[in-house]
Amino acid sequence: MKKIFVAIIIILMVACLKPKRDNEFDPKNPDKAYLNGIIESPDGKVKNAKVKLLTLDHELYDSTFSDLEGWYEFSNIAPGIYKIMAFAPYYLPAEYYPESLPAGTSDTIDLYFSTMIFNFDNDTVGTIEPFDFKWIYGNWNVQNDNSAPSLPNVYNCFSPRGLVLYNQTVQSFAIGIEFKFNTPPDSFSQVGVVLRLQDSLNYYTVSTSRERLFFCKVVNGVFTIIDHAQVFVAHNQWYSLWVDVCDTQFKVYFNEELKIDRTDGTFGEGKTGLLIEREGTNQINASFDNVVICR
Repeated sequence: MKKIFVAIIIILMVACLKPKRDNEFDPKNPDKAYLNGIIESPDGKVKNAKVKLLTLDHELYDSTFSDLEGWYEFSNIAPGIYKIMAFAPYYLPAEYYPESLPAGTSDTIDLYFSTMIFNFDNDTVGTIEPFDFKWIYGNWNVQNDNSAPSLPNVYNCFSPRGLVLYNQTVQSFAIGIEFKFNTPPDSFSQVGVVLRLQDSLNYYTVSTSRERLFFCKVVNGVFTIIDHAQVFVAHNQWYSLWVDVCDTQFKVYFNEELKIDRTDGTFGEGKTGLLIEREGTNQINASFDNVVICR
């Protein structure tokens, strides 16, 4: 009887030392959680993306890198609720929140980079073709500019006409730019973007002069103004231009204000890029920064 009593006492003591944890989110729960997933972009799996697991207080709990197939994983995670973020050069961070990881569970969360940003700060000064852009014509190069929205570099063109294209073909997408005229703007000078370019004779453009924002198309070399709106652009001032292209719908924002909202189904896909133009032979000098492309 005495032995049975002693055994009961020992069992109770062990139970007190290791009590049953009813809170499945108790970070001290011995049953850990597991998380994995794939990091992707419109161009496929993303390797060497840095993946961070953050607490609700935005403190870093753990970090890892995706492998050659975009795979990442975290093991032995203390139970809790987390935020997952992935980082890679030229992409805006991808994130998932909240991610609940109760004790003893596992989950799979894939993260997707949908937005690229080009601020030219990692490109060497003097570079004609920064990462993921192709030079077509004009005098383009990366330059220092202490007024740049994203310091220290901008992408500059000093020519009567200039065009560079993003390397990927796009359908429904959005493109945003920050730009400034380094030479005084006038009604003959245009700075903006080209959209759904098929070839040198077929494309859309959205561009601005000193007082007018234009949405145009060129079909077999014939130029047509689809719509226009009044704006005001000064010398040596930064402005933002954003174009949202969804199927046949085009929405154009100038300094975050919707200026043009039109439909046109002439071209369904093509290239996008940066454009400057000036009538005549006089040169125009313009700079670009924070070029954002969402796919």
